[in-house]
Parts: sequence; C-alpha cells; structure tokens
Amino acid sequence: MKRNSNLYIFILFSLFILLVSNTININYLNKFKSKKTKKENNISSANLELSNLFFNSIKNNILSESNNLCNVNYYTKALNFIDYSSSILKQDEDIISLKKSINNKKSEYLSSNSNPSITTSASILNGISIATINSLSIESLTPYLIHVDIATQKTYIYEGSKNKWNLVKSFLCSTGIKGEDTPSGIYTIKERGNWFFSEKYNQGGRYWVQFFNDYLFHSTPYNKEQTQIVDSTLGTPSSHGCIRLSEEDSKWIYDNIPSGSKVIIK
Repeated sequence: MKRNSNLYIFILFSLFILLVSNTININYLNKFKSKKTKKENNISSANLELSNLFFNSIKNNILSESNNLCNVNYYTKALNFIDYSSSILKQDEDIISLKKSINNKKSEYLSSNSNPSITTSASILNGISIATINSLSIESLTPYLIHVDIATQKTYIYEGSKNKWNLVKSFLCSTGIKGEDTPSGIYTIKERGNWFFSEKYNQGGRYWVQFFNDYLFHSTPYNKEQTQIVDSTLGTPSSHGCIRLSEEDSKWIYDNIPSGSKVIIK
C-alpha cells in the first residue's frame, strides 16, 4: 500500500512537472510569437514606407518632366511620356488630373496657333493649288515651299520664290486619322532627326522633320528594332497626326529642305 502510495505521489508529481513545463513552454512560445509578430509588423511597415517613397518619387518625376514638356508646348510628348512611365500609377488621381489638364492645354494651344493662320491667310489656305501657287504672293524664308493637300493625300515640294514657285517633287502621303487629325495651318520647318520611337503607339519613324510642335514628316512606321514596317499605308489618312511618307521621300525632305522653309497644310 505504501508502495502504491509512493507511486501515486510520483505520478502526481510527474504530472505537475509536465503541466508546469507545458505552461512555461506555451508562455515562451507566445512571447516568442509576439516578438516575431512585432518584428514582422516592423518589417511590413518599413516595406510599406519604402514602397510609398518609391511611388511618390516616380510620380513626382512624371509630374515634373510632363510640366517641363508642356512649358515648351510639347503636349503630345508629355502625354506619351505619362502613358509610358506611369503604368503602375494609372489609377492615381493626380496622374489622371494631369492628363486631363494637358489634353485641355493641347486643344487650346492648337486652336490659338492654328486659327490666326487660317484667319490671316485664309486666301492662301482656301485657294492654294498647283494652278494658283504663283498668284497668292506666298513667301518662304528659304528657296523651298511645302504644300500638303489633305484631300488628295499629296505632299508637293516647290522651289523658287514669291510668285515664282516651280513644282519639283510630288509625294504620296498619309495624314492623321479622324480624332487625331493633322492640323491645318501655315508653319515652318524646324528640327530633324534620324529616328524616333513612340512607346504609346509602339512604333517609330525614320528621317523625321518637325514642322509644328510635335507634328512631323517621317517615314512609314517601323517596329522598335527597325526591322519591319508595321503599317505601309499611304494615300489615305492613317497616322496619329504626323505626315507619313515613304522612307525614300521622307529622306529626301530630311536631306534637302532647310529649316525655316514654309509648310502649308490644308
């Protein structure tokens, strides 16, 4: 009986030790888990803060660069830059608001810069043709004059001077599609370059020559690697506002038409 009593006491003592041990282990694990959770929370908070800093940095750069482009009236370039750079910020209210503002500014700019030309030179814009070219007193700062006829999708190159213009080249072209029309007006040739690529439209052009803002003469569009023409259409409106030509014809303008030459589009 005493032996059984001792065994019983031993069992109770063992159970007590086991219970105490489990309690200590549970408390330790909870304490460890609490520390781990706290550490994980700190890491998550740090990651969130870094992520916010990263996104804010990207957004601030987009806002700054877009405003810089708008300050020199490159509104289409600004919109393309935003679309290319802000794929992860498409739903950001500031980005959406900025795009809306730039589109409004672009419309106002095109209106204010095209209408005076149309108003002051209505006789030229309404009357220009191969037959009337030397009866409209058209002048150019260079010996060259370009006329783009939107109705016939032709680009005419003249050489000479006021009322003494001679047609030297005629190119089939493609102007802007509906909604992205090539602006009518009287302009001058400005900058030029060998190649550009638009991330927005996923295509580029060779031998570009600027005549107004970010509107250009350039070749039919190529892919990014410049290995394949992505749209060979000429003779019907197919561009996003620029004037497309064959590569041979765009290179001719690039090589031969000096900056300052007058461009008439109607």
